[in-house]
Amino acid sequence: MKHSVHSKALSRRPPRRRESRIARRGRSRRPGGHVVKAGNAYFWTAAEERLLARTMQEPRNKHATRELAKRLGRSQAAVENHRRAMFGRVQRAPRAWTPSEDRLLGTRTDDEVARLTRRHPSTVTNRRYRLGILSTVQRRPWTPKEDRLLATASDEVLAKKLGRSRTTIGLRRHKLGIPRYPRPGVWKAEEDRLLGTMSDPKVARRLGRSTASVQQRRQTKNVPSPIPCRPWSPAEDAVLGTMSDKEVSRVLGRGICGVRRRRMILHINLKEWPNASTRTGTVRKWTAAEKRLVGRMPDSKLAKRLGRSFQAVARMRHSLGRPLCRSPHPKGWKPWQIRMLGVLPDREVARRVGRSLTSVQMRRRVKGLPPPPPATKPWSSKEDDLLGTQPDEEIAHRLGCTADEVKQRRTSLGVRFRKQPPSGQQQWTLAEEQLVGTDTDRAIARKLGRTFCSVMRKRMRLELPAFRRNAWTKADEQLVRTVTAREAARRLGRSLSAVIHKRVRLGLPPVGASRKRRPGTKKQR
Repeated sequence: MKHSVHSKALSRRPPRRRESRIARRGRSRRPGGHVVKAGNAYFWTAAEERLLARTMQEPRNKHATRELAKRLGRSQAAVENHRRAMFGRVQRAPRAWTPSEDRLLGTRTDDEVARLTRRHPSTVTNRRYRLGILSTVQRRPWTPKEDRLLATASDEVLAKKLGRSRTTIGLRRHKLGIPRYPRPGVWKAEEDRLLGTMSDPKVARRLGRSTASVQQRRQTKNVPSPIPCRPWSPAEDAVLGTMSDKEVSRVLGRGICGVRRRRMILHINLKEWPNASTRTGTVRKWTAAEKRLVGRMPDSKLAKRLGRSFQAVARMRHSLGRPLCRSPHPKGWKPWQIRMLGVLPDREVARRVGRSLTSVQMRRRVKGLPPPPPATKPWSSKEDDLLGTQPDEEIAHRLGCTADEVKQRRTSLGVRFRKQPPSGQQQWTLAEEQLVGTDTDRAIARKLGRTFCSVMRKRMRLELPAFRRNAWTKADEQLVRTVTAREAARRLGRSLSAVIHKRVRLGLPPVGASRKRRPGTKKQR
């Protein structure tokens, strides 16, 4: 019995740990390829896995996965997933330290060395510890006077007072076994004992705190208020709503906030004045003459006349049960204006009648009128031939239309127009090509009246290097090798950081830098 290719491929499946399936592919593979198709999945062959292992033996390249995927005809994700399944997650090898970089350790701070060597400060610190090189930053010893101050104030205050970090102060305090001083604003036991003995404003003035903080602390500690609230009697409740809150507070001898809160708890509204402000408690009475005007004119007009709010006038009209009075529209549509709708363009109608374009379009839709046909004349063949030969503005002036109409017609026909540079020349001359590369691209663009991108493209086509004004010469490098960095910066007119970077690139040790002797070493004679 003959077996098909699919059954043989299934019988020769590779081990499960090296199995990697990818998405279905619509295109067919060549019969001589390395991929064996089984059902709807493609399996990796031994030849493909050898290629994958060979790329792992070479130095890691960020484009290796993409190149291998293109070579095998697979997706980049499939190659990366199979590589991780076989070899795990491979990280980039750390950059090796050079002798010139090691000589920088201990001569400057770790942050400066990290900036010069383009490494992380923690990497520099670990390298210095591994080589046994002492740091240039000497730790200031603790004095007995500073130790006595640790229990007198908080770590934040001592950090500003002693000029040390808060972490250093905390470590020193933990080492000496000194408890942490309470932070500013923390409530003490003697302050908590004052809560409830007097009113909250008095406690706040005595402790130098706000009344809100004292009240919040008392409620947190479940301390009752020292001043009990006087209960409301039925007679006092009957007075609420009969007059303004201000008058009720004066009659009953209570605060206006308490009166307003009691009225809102009982859901009592001010009966005589529905438009009264519940926040201030002040009320402005409606007179009989004002009530007679309600409903006879629009609410907005009456509110401006009486000096009241629009909501107050509307509430009074609703309470009196009067209908809304609508004002006649001052700009009503006249018959001669309606006759222009659908005949002239909407923009022209809006200009003639003094209305907005939106209002004209809405009125035309209400009347069921279609928009007028476009007033533009069709383009002739001679006019189409002019497109692209001159700028759109010149053609528009020549044909008597707008530049936007010319541009829209040109783009609809697929006609391209290449704007000429300000120099008026379409092609590069020999003299212009000789100038390219003698100065910066921006300077050449300003001289020739061209754009920066056109000059840069021309230089790249001519395979010319970019011009650098501050390029390092051999004489400059020889001077950097012989004198100190500061002296070289002064003579060359460069910054000190630029000279230091150049010394690092040349692999030179720091010349003239004052290196501190390590403890235990003798002075050389």
